[in-house]
Amino acid sequence: MKIAAQPRWLLSFADLILLLLAFFVMLHARESDADRIVQGIGDALGPKTSRAVAGGYAADAIFETGEAVLKPGAQKDLNALAGQWTSEGRVIVTSIGQSHAGARFDTWELSAARAAAVARHLSLAGIAPDAIDIDMDAAATVAGDQRITVRHRSR
Repeated sequence: MKIAAQPRWLLSFADLILLLLAFFVMLHARESDADRIVQGIGDALGPKTSRAVAGGYAADAIFETGEAVLKPGAQKDLNALAGQWTSEGRVIVTSIGQSHAGARFDTWELSAARAAAVARHLSLAGIAPDAIDIDMDAAATVAGDQRITVRHRSR
């Protein structure tokens, strides 16, 4: 009895094609709006709909110049958001890009400190610290263009 030859190359070829497809999807994603991509992935993978609030803050507009200190208006906005979200779910603070360097921080340190300041303020406003996630993408844009978004994800 003769065994038919298995086309083993087909599996490797299919793997190569899928890797190429994934590569081109990643290239396309880098050129798109990062906030929309993160929101779309969250909506697709999450069990419940993710609610995006505060489409994004320009970090230089809500913080004191060169510092990680929130301005009073931003504190009020974050207090209002925290009041809506204290019951359940997770809060995601996303920082995209980098801030201008300050007197005490370089660009990356200032961006990280500002994202942490938003998370700390939400915690002080009543959200459990273990329900807050910080997502940093400091390499997304050039210095001086940091955006911070705050989203709530239901469980």
